[in-house]
Amino acid sequence: MRDWQEWSGYTNGQRIKLLRGKAITQAQLAEMTGLSIVTIRKAEQDQAMTLPTVSKVAAALGVSVSTVLGQTTPHRGATFQERQLIRRLSHAVHDAAAGDHPLTVEPADLSTMGRVIDDAWDLYGASNYGELGAILPPLLHSVQAAVDVANVTQLELATGALSDVFLLSTYLSNQLEARDVAYAAVSQARALAKRSADPLRLARVEAARSWVFRRDNRARESFELVTRAAAEIEPSYSNTTTEHLTAYGNLVNHCAVAASRLGQHHASTARDYLSQAHAVGARLGQEHRIHGGTFGPATATVKAVDVKLYTNDVAGALKLIKSHPDLSGLPPTVRDRYFLDVALAQCRARMWDASLDTLEEVCLRSPQWATHQAVPALIIQSIGAASTSRIRRIASVVGVQAIPRA
Repeated sequence: MRDWQEWSGYTNGQRIKLLRGKAITQAQLAEMTGLSIVTIRKAEQDQAMTLPTVSKVAAALGVSVSTVLGQTTPHRGATFQERQLIRRLSHAVHDAAAGDHPLTVEPADLSTMGRVIDDAWDLYGASNYGELGAILPPLLHSVQAAVDVANVTQLELATGALSDVFLLSTYLSNQLEARDVAYAAVSQARALAKRSADPLRLARVEAARSWVFRRDNRARESFELVTRAAAEIEPSYSNTTTEHLTAYGNLVNHCAVAASRLGQHHASTARDYLSQAHAVGARLGQEHRIHGGTFGPATATVKAVDVKLYTNDVAGALKLIKSHPDLSGLPPTVRDRYFLDVALAQCRARMWDASLDTLEEVCLRSPQWATHQAVPALIIQSIGAASTSRIRRIASVVGVQAIPRA
């Protein structure tokens, strides 16, 4: 296991070796950097390492020089391929935020952009981060180019499309723990959503900001942000649209989750928002998606399990689980997150074998996604029993150590 918390305690050479991992040999790193294999060996042995050597090694491994020197830690759980993806996406996000793009880039075809963005959300929902990460940088550049050449009638459409691509970039980078990229992307998504004059698009961006805040341990700010956003688009139930209800329901779900993260004394507030979410979901009758955000009766139930676990209502969570909600209309990542919560509820109820069965199924089905979740490590370290081959196998998938339960 890589102990990222002790990253600064390693030597430079040890950090290079950890970043290289088993996927890249010294010979391959030498070829990637243009350095000799002798230089790579000396670097990993902390012998005669120069700044140009560190710079070339860092670029090849997809990290900053400060990461190799131990001043900043790598993104948690990120593979070499994911680090390269994050680096390319970071460049594209910051370039597009500055209104810059390569001169050779052709403007995107706005008439097909809705379908392209929907397909990109499908990639995200299926945890296909590699393919999504490959298309987002050129997509940012081409849509930025379309904004630059748009006439008055096209500008609102182009601006909205660019906001959506920045929103996708927010979700991918936040999922991969690249918080600095996520903040940059969501800030641009928000500014562009305001310019596009679409309050439902802005509502989805605010939901994303709330999620970024929560993953950055800013629970109070997350709650204040999303409750304010929900109040701003609260619909009139006598005259509203499916799109409006979907965006509002998605925000109310975020309100419930954010309230649950504030501690037990906010449990009643979380329950109130859950009741609202169930009411909106019942009115919709089925799952719908707007600007990448899914909401409906199943989504409301899935999030209710999460909220009940965070407010220590394990019995309530298990009761919802036993109702067997229909998950067929949910994206794969939402279903996987639900089953992680099922495993956590079973663990909290001391149903050790059932918890491991559920956890193993999720981790083996979606190993890349599971690596970036905190719940598997929590379950593994709660159950312990590290002598079993199964728990060691699950632990290896998500990159944590199994600690025997006392």
